Amino acid sequence: MFQRRIEKKLLKTLEDFRCVALTGARQVGKSYLLTRICKDRDGVYRTLDDPKVLEEANADPLGWLRLNRRRGRLLVIDEAAKSPGIFSAVKVIVDEEDPVPTKILLSSSGNYLLMRRIKESLAGRVGLIQLYPLSWSEIIGGIQSLVANLTEPDSIRFDKTPGIGGIEIERSRENILTFGGFPEIQEKSDAGFLREWSNQYFNTYILPMAVEFFSVSKQHSFQKVFYQLCLRTSNLLNYSDIATPSGISSVTVKNYIEYFSAMMICFELPQFYLNPIKRLVKSPKIHVIDPILINTGYGNVGSLTLQKNTGAIGPLYESWIVSELMKCAHYESIYPDFFTWHTQDGSEVDLVFRLHGNYVPIEIKYKKRLGKRDLSGLRSWLEAHDSETPAAYIVYPGHKFDQLSEKIWAIPDFLLLGAFSNRRT
Repeated sequence: MFQRRIEKKLLKTLEDFRCVALTGARQVGKSYLLTRICKDRDGVYRTLDDPKVLEEANADPLGWLRLNRRRGRLLVIDEAAKSPGIFSAVKVIVDEEDPVPTKILLSSSGNYLLMRRIKESLAGRVGLIQLYPLSWSEIIGGIQSLVANLTEPDSIRFDKTPGIGGIEIERSRENILTFGGFPEIQEKSDAGFLREWSNQYFNTYILPMAVEFFSVSKQHSFQKVFYQLCLRTSNLLNYSDIATPSGISSVTVKNYIEYFSAMMICFELPQFYLNPIKRLVKSPKIHVIDPILINTGYGNVGSLTLQKNTGAIGPLYESWIVSELMKCAHYESIYPDFFTWHTQDGSEVDLVFRLHGNYVPIEIKYKKRLGKRDLSGLRSWLEAHDSETPAAYIVYPGHKFDQLSEKIWAIPDFLLLGAFSNRRT
């Protein structure tokens, strides 16, 4: 299986915080990672997905916790949000042993219920970790990304060597843009299975959570919103545009999107505001977290032909790159603030992040050759925010790290994301 980049951070957080919470969408590999860590460290793994275990935990949360826990040893409680009483019981243990870390790890699919339970009982006592679908670098056994270097482009050194940017990179990119990063499907080659898995993900994992946790009753409308969301990934969020084909109100659409966000299926990028010299658009940008979900919306899992022929490959690629950068930043403990930037006169930048007191604007282009028009958004940004911007970038599926102007650089996606194992500096 794959080596997860989050593992070192997770273990370090267990040593530093009194308890730890791990969240992630269904099927991103939480349970596999946690059971393996428990096995390697002689820990205890319990999942509240097991009805008998859940019944025992609900009957006497504190007693159950003391029975299953060995002081100083790792205890993992998977799907912990299913038992509200567990959080109060964990608080008792945490307070008894304060300030010593308890090595208790609470895990949950999505973040809504877990965060609500934490706010009720464990606020200020928990280290929060998120697990995403596999990153490109994790899939191919790559290295650390260059996200932390983007404010200093002169620190990036790249000598093209045989294999880098070659056919292996091209195939790997095409594969992940087609099938995404969910661990279960990475080693499957049967196209029929992959299509069936993607089509069933909504019915098997998303819909049951929506019904159980959010009491969604209009299941058909909820499914329509999901597909509309996939079709509109990397677009400015407009509830009315989704409401009309879904046959529901804009208010209901807003609620449904909040549920998808809570299940970590999508996320919003807020608009950037800082001493604006132009009137800015206020709507956030919406991104679906993984390519296979986006492709399910297009009804074309297993091939990118439709996406390329209709121009949908651009939004797909953009959402994938933004998601990859968020994974890299979280796993490498960089913690930038992410934004998008749009003005009323049409100037826009796909992604802006604040890092080390500076701002780094990034345009994302699915094209091998870049032209002057591809720089227009970044140039507009620099006109407004030059003094706060040490460098600007275009991320693209090319092979060359190249300076296009005084502050604008073209950077290959695989180089930025660490999706190879032999970078030379």
